[in-house]
This record gives sequence, structure tokens and C-alpha cells, in this order.
Amino acid sequence: MGVFAGATKLLIVLTVVFLLLLDGPRLVAFGLRLEGPAREARYRSVAVDIYRAVSGYVTGNLVISLIAGTVTYVTLTILGSSLLGVLGALLAIPVAAAVEIVLREWWHRRGEGLQGEPPAGRVPQPAK
Repeated sequence: MGVFAGATKLLIVLTVVFLLLLDGPRLVAFGLRLEGPAREARYRSVAVDIYRAVSGYVTGNLVISLIAGTVTYVTLTILGSSLLGVLGALLAIPVAAAVEIVLREWWHRRGEGLQGEPPAGRVPQPAK
């Protein structure tokens, strides 16, 4: 029963993701029309910033995990281990987390020098 329930949940999630990807632009356009033309440009700008941030985060973690898993697989193949895939996956997760923490700290420290600039997605207000 557990395998069937898991397969059913996976099929439902994949179906919903497919439909959202298919009709996503229409859903966004409908939501933006509800707010009116005055806010539409601003919300569209914020949505683009959010999309870039999330896609960059996911892509970065995917690349880091693939590199860590590949290096582990090659190393364990050279050493002659029999649990290559499992050990590679177990190593890729903490390595990706560590790299993410280091990059986040670097980005935060880098941003401290830019005090005069507004954060991403904010429109600077004119001086009075």
C-alpha cells in the first residue's frame, strides 16, 4: 500500500506542476489584472526579481550537488567502494549546504559596502 500511495502522490504532484507550467503565464496575467494598471508594472518587476532569485538558487544548488556527487563517485570508484551512489548522494547534500552558507556570507559582506543603494526590487525615493 505504501508504494502505491507514494506513486499516486508523485503522479499528482507532477500533473499539478505540468499544469502550472502550462498555464502559469495566464494565471499571472489574471492576478496582475486584478490589481489594476497602476500596480501591475511594479508587481511584474518584483515577480521578475523573485523568479531570478529562486531560479538562481535552485540552479546553483543543483550544480554544486552534481559536482560534489561526481567527485565523490570518481573518488570512490578509484578506491574500489561498492556503495558509490549512496555515498555520493550523502556527501553531495552537506557539501551543497556548506557552499551555500559560504556564498551567502560572502554576498552579505559584499553588500555592506553598498549602503547607498536600495535592496533589489525597491524603487529609490527622491530626496526631499
